[in-house]
Amino acid sequence: MKEAIDEIEQTEILDGARIWKLYNHGFIIRTRSVTVGFDLVRGKSVRVEEFSIENNVSLVITPEGLSFSQMGDQSNNDDFEWIDEVGIHHAVDVLMPNCWTTDIVRVAKGFNPAIIITGHENEMGHTIDHREPYWLTYQRREGSDRFGGSRDVGYDTPLILMTWGESYHYKKIEHPIPQ
Repeated sequence: MKEAIDEIEQTEILDGARIWKLYNHGFIIRTRSVTVGFDLVRGKSVRVEEFSIENNVSLVITPEGLSFSQMGDQSNNDDFEWIDEVGIHHAVDVLMPNCWTTDIVRVAKGFNPAIIITGHENEMGHTIDHREPYWLTYQRREGSDRFGGSRDVGYDTPLILMTWGESYHYKKIEHPIPQ
């Protein structure tokens, strides 16, 4: 983590965005003009239970026109009513769902992002039997009936699978908004 922090502080972004995956589902994204953090502290530590957070899915569009959506702990099947149409209304560059989200294939099709970077793999705060392995994220991409998905029905969106402290340089990929 110290190396990641040093890199975050010292990296100059000339084009696109650099995305760092921190522990669990935390991300820091830097573009030439902004730095955005997602899920950097536990909700309980900031007393989130005191607020009526109806939606923990955020979409941030930077001044450079890059868009990033982080889905927090979204796992409500009723959310598919609006998830199915996100990609119709917004050109999402980077989608950051949790690896165990309900029906990752449907999430990928609904958001229609240029790339997907998952989070929550190997979460140390869980017991060993509830830590999501990295290999299962690949299995879900190919098609899995776990968490409401369909066996052999996967998604084609590029998957960037990162571990804690790693970073990825994203350059805009043009992808059309479905009509």
